[in-house]
Amino acid sequence: MNACVRAPRFWTAALAWLLAGAASLPAQERAFWRPEDRAVLTAFHEIEALARDERRIYAATPRGLAIYDFVAARWELPSTEEDGYPVGQIPTATAFDPASRAVWLATADGALFSFQADLQRWDAWGPAATGPILRIVPASGLPAAWGESGLYVLTRAGWYRVARFGGPAEPVPAGRLPPELVRAAESVEARISGADPFFAAVRGTLALDAMLRRWPITDYVADDRPNRYWIATRGGHLLHYDSRFMRAEPRPFGLLTVGVQSLAADGAGGIWFGGDGRGTRRGVTWGSDRMQAWRYYEAGITGAPAGPVFDMVGSGAATWFAAPDGLHRLDLETQRWRRWTEADGLPSATAYALEPAPDGGVWVGTAAGPARVTADGTVAAVSLGARQPARALLLLRDTLWVGGDLGVFWLLADGVAYPATDGAGAAPPAPVLDLAVTAGAVWALASDALWRWDGQHWDGPQREVALEGLGRLARLRVDGPVVWVAGSGGIAHRDAGTGTWRIYRVGATIPRGPVTDVLPEREVVYAATPAGAVRIAWTRLP
Repeated sequence: MNACVRAPRFWTAALAWLLAGAASLPAQERAFWRPEDRAVLTAFHEIEALARDERRIYAATPRGLAIYDFVAARWELPSTEEDGYPVGQIPTATAFDPASRAVWLATADGALFSFQADLQRWDAWGPAATGPILRIVPASGLPAAWGESGLYVLTRAGWYRVARFGGPAEPVPAGRLPPELVRAAESVEARISGADPFFAAVRGTLALDAMLRRWPITDYVADDRPNRYWIATRGGHLLHYDSRFMRAEPRPFGLLTVGVQSLAADGAGGIWFGGDGRGTRRGVTWGSDRMQAWRYYEAGITGAPAGPVFDMVGSGAATWFAAPDGLHRLDLETQRWRRWTEADGLPSATAYALEPAPDGGVWVGTAAGPARVTADGTVAAVSLGARQPARALLLLRDTLWVGGDLGVFWLLADGVAYPATDGAGAAPPAPVLDLAVTAGAVWALASDALWRWDGQHWDGPQREVALEGLGRLARLRVDGPVVWVAGSGGIAHRDAGTGTWRIYRVGATIPRGPVTDVLPEREVVYAATPAGAVRIAWTRLP
């Protein structure tokens, strides 16, 4: 056997790998979670390879497998690291094998994986090459003389046959290659040009995005109808190309940014995803609740925040964003952005928290205290008696609650601020990171506990076992009577009826942490993490 390819001891290694992975999962995960109950929404625009079965397109990216049902014309939940997708490895080739009903995925490290779409299950088949696997061709797609099972894989050293049920990888002599393998070894542009004579005429504009950036074409597969193709780009979107009209329609999916810092509902069935300021792309994403429509606002191009987005709220006809580079507003009708900093009257350019104001403006908490920004853009700073970061805001009638590094303050309509202490002098300890209201109570979040205000007294600190498991607490949300808390170690919710807590931990339910925000939205909840927004159908659990 060629020295560039090791005989793949696939099945012994795969069984050990799968058993080790299963043993590491918590009992709750093995017992209750189904693939459709969890998904990680992240950046899927770097598409490296495509495959197609009878009704779906599979787009392989470094962070997951995006799945488009072209019969129903809708995106399905992606398959990502919580399902076993090999995140961290660069996909180089993929193919659908009708014989095994599996999508096969190869990587730049020479590893080979299979995905059973019906079961939402990934299997690792070990290394098939010492270098990247460039193409995969199932034997079922070749003449009968080349077998009905197994795979042919192209490496830099040539073609090899990999038996689907084990055995060494066998080199295929170059002089014996069937035409199908010869064509498969050509570049993607040569293959598209061979399939479509009009491709050269549109090549220059085919992969341009709305900002006139041209992205590399990485792969293509034929549609189920003649003269139509699905084209992958590295950095753009999946494209549906109609050769008859020489027209390409993008099919966007996923987030602009890899990581998510903050989350917000738009009140009309959509979700805002604020980026965490890391990676090559920064900004915010809007997605419909059914994940079929997406809008992207990229920093440096549209006026969106360039750093981590700490908070987002809708007020009037605009959406507001708090970030280290200022307060940002997006006019939803004109799609124009505006930014406020210290030069515009803010106490500090670093904005942490937002609270809608009745006139369509917002209250903004900055690193040097709160301020009021009206709908027409007028700024009025407010003093709390001491210069301090305002990290949380809550407007109740004519009183603004302000949480920060000196505790909680009440800011009355006359502009006078008072420490939020009860008759016994009790108050949540500084710093106070978030504030929220349920029926009959205001909740304050400290770094390690919850406090509850019943209108006269503070009850706290509340340090339930579930909250201790969250590590350093970061965000507080309410959904009707249900209280949600996010911390570095996961998210938890408090049952309003029983007062008991249920926790969803990083490393089990949530692939990676820390969690910086949580957003309950009807039957699902979203957790913001460096790996993306984890979408959990928590109401389906017993």
